[in-house]
Amino acid sequence: MNYKLQKAVTIFAITLFAIAIINSISKIPFVHAQEDSASGILGLFPPDSEPYGLTYGEWTAKWWQWAFSIPEAVNPTIDDTGMNCANNQSGPVWFLAGTNGGAVTRECTIPSDKGILIPIINALCDSATEPALDTEAELRACAKADQDTVIGKEVTVDGLNVGNLDSYRFQSPLFNLTFPENNVVGVAPQTAKAVSDGFWILLEPLSPGSHEIHFKGLLGDPTATGTANFALDVRYLLTVV
Repeated sequence: MNYKLQKAVTIFAITLFAIAIINSISKIPFVHAQEDSASGILGLFPPDSEPYGLTYGEWTAKWWQWAFSIPEAVNPTIDDTGMNCANNQSGPVWFLAGTNGGAVTRECTIPSDKGILIPIINALCDSATEPALDTEAELRACAKADQDTVIGKEVTVDGLNVGNLDSYRFQSPLFNLTFPENNVVGVAPQTAKAVSDGFWILLEPLSPGSHEIHFKGLLGDPTATGTANFALDVRYLLTVV
């Protein structure tokens, strides 16, 4: 997850740690539009489908509404262990969380009847943190410009690569985003207009037992330092019950 909007909380601060993460991830080979039979094995919903009655773009809007509805202290997107993974989960799809940059391993128990939405790498632009963006066209252009710089992405499920990820880039419809008290962005509580752009996959429910989902992404120029560089590497150790 790429919180382009989170200027107030320094998630794009260029520190020695962030540079090390970007450099280390950039050395790992990524899958680029590679066809892979694992997609069928894994029960991956096709990009033009409507899983559980909604398009991918609509599910991404719901993901952001979920992620930003949870106060910072218990927000799964900044949880290093997975202890908060079940917070505010409802409906037929379980939302995994990315990070604000960097690598993390989380352990999480999820029900066996839930689809699983994976936020490989993505951006959000909204009118609360970027007040100059007050039209839908401006919000779309902002989110698109960020994701146009993605240079690497990969997902594995139980060790199997998910291929053809370039087909899984989606823009959301325009949606309302509500910031509660003590939100992860640090803005005053309010409702704003927002648009998301990025790479996501939605899996059919996994069988009961232990599973591993690993996703990573990189955007910008890993050879240079600057606020446009962003990298994440997220591993979920799931117990499906």
